[in-house]
Amino acid sequence: MQQVIQRLDQSYKSFFRGGKYPKWAKKDRYCSITFKSVKKVSDYVFQLPTIGTVTVVKDRLISGQLKTATIKKEHEKYYISIVTKQEVKEVSKPSENQV
Repeated sequence: MQQVIQRLDQSYKSFFRGGKYPKWAKKDRYCSITFKSVKKVSDYVFQLPTIGTVTVVKDRLISGQLKTATIKKEHEKYYISIVTKQEVKEVSKPSENQV
């Protein structure tokens, strides 16, 4: 529900800045759902609100603070994308003498 409200809010903000009036989305327009809270139960299991636990097959380890999860349906299969927040180490630029 939060993602739907954000999409609606964005369309009305665009309208009041001079854009077109918001219209109803088609049935097949969005094949995804975004959750703003996701919890890691174990390496392959995640807890999503209203759905419950989801077991996944993943290609890499998830590190950092979990932010959002998006479940998308493509070609009769379901995929999950998890967004995390991580600290980035600052890399110093090489000086002109080193190049």
